[in-house]
Amino acid sequence: MRTSAVRTLTSLAQIKEGKVQIYDLDKLNTVIMLLYDVEDQTKLNCIQLISMVAEYPPAREKFKQALDKLR
Repeated sequence: MRTSAVRTLTSLAQIKEGKVQIYDLDKLNTVIMLLYDVEDQTKLNCIQLISMVAEYPPAREKFKQALDKLR
């Protein structure tokens, strides 16, 4: 279910409004936590989602602050 949810968010993040919504709903910490999921596919989808959402400058700054967690 988490894999599908991340895939759905990734689809939403394809458009600028989607990136903004994900940021505005304060879901970036949740996205970061999904990097620790047991399913490899969820982790891969999450990395793709992070790269897409990070195109939005405020989200990029938030991800920079969490860089240690991303490593």
